[in-house]
Amino acid sequence: AAEKGLRKLLEFPCVTKPWVAREGLPDRVFEALRDALLTLRDPAVLEHIVRDGLLPARDADYDQIRRAMAQAGGFDPMSLSFGVYAAVKPSDAFNQVRPAIDMLARELTAAGSLSSLRIRVLRDYRQTIDALGRGDVDFARLGPASYVAARDRYPEIQLLARERSAGPAPAGVFVVPADSELDSIQQLAGRRLAFGSPDSTEGRYLAQAELLRAGIRAEDLDGFSYLGRHDRVAHAVARGNYDAGVLRESVLEDYAGAQPLRVIGRFESAQTLWVARPGLDPQQVADLRQGLLDIPHGPALAPLGIDGFDPAEKDDPGCARLRRQMQLARQFDPEP
Repeated sequence: AAEKGLRKLLEFPCVTKPWVAREGLPDRVFEALRDALLTLRDPAVLEHIVRDGLLPARDADYDQIRRAMAQAGGFDPMSLSFGVYAAVKPSDAFNQVRPAIDMLARELTAAGSLSSLRIRVLRDYRQTIDALGRGDVDFARLGPASYVAARDRYPEIQLLARERSAGPAPAGVFVVPADSELDSIQQLAGRRLAFGSPDSTEGRYLAQAELLRAGIRAEDLDGFSYLGRHDRVAHAVARGNYDAGVLRESVLEDYAGAQPLRVIGRFESAQTLWVARPGLDPQQVADLRQGLLDIPHGPALAPLGIDGFDPAEKDDPGCARLRRQMQLARQFDPEP
């Protein structure tokens, strides 16, 4: 640095980049990968990552980074982050919200109440709820069941607005391959069924409540699985891996698989909510709330399938009805 006319002012410790494996990888495969990395000594390979080798690592090695990230949040209080979970493919989830977030950011920046706004696509419902509750994101888009679960865990989260559908009210659907002999959900007893996430409004709770009303419980099926995302359910049913599946109706409308699907049951859902974290500055909450309500019907909202936002109340009657449905759905499989 001195040779380039630079002078060091401060030095701070850091850690190198970790190599990580996906959740659920078999232990045998994980151990083999880790051993291969720790014994890697080929200079021709290591020179590409500018390292002499790799060392064992613990999650606690990154606690310093966690603390720094938490402290850095106060560096620019006018910078906000928005969280959305990957109920569909992560890139699709990002593209759905980006136009609306970009418009919101432009309006708040022009009003002098925002410096930057970052989108974080989170792995699933629970990670998003916890990120919001811990303050890792400042506001988020939550499905109705996720909002109920978030309120139970973090009572101080703050409602910003409710999405208003451009067309029919949100709904879930039971689907089968187009050539299936099944015509109703009452015929699903003895069949294999695919759900979305265990935390999904349409992909689990409301669907299982519908099955219970049809007289079908978990033990009446030949088997069922949670596939995590609505699009995965559509493709798994189309491939014949399951006799039927349940997913959000809007995802079915976008489904473009080679094998067509057919609806054998439909049930109404509730509108998606936008929620702020506990402790967010009241003025920022007010600015976000008004900014969402001011987004006009048009291209920014089209990817979300909505034509605007409505005010939302903490004790919304729709959420009370959904909570009762969720309680009913838990009787579907008392020992999941």
